[in-house]
Amino acid sequence: MFYITRNELCRMTGMGYSQVQRYCDNKVTRIDLSVLERICTVLPNCNLNDLIKLTR
Repeated sequence: MFYITRNELCRMTGMGYSQVQRYCDNKVTRIDLSVLERICTVLPNCNLNDLIKLTR
């Protein structure tokens, strides 16, 4: 398993800490696909299915 701090993720993606925190805490009100793409790009072996889950 791969661990990264929120600060490291901010630095690697160019995102602000509050934005990263909302994604990490599952408090996003509007999903931005470009943000998910940036996260998947910097994390090794990460794909969209690792970040979101469809529930009914």
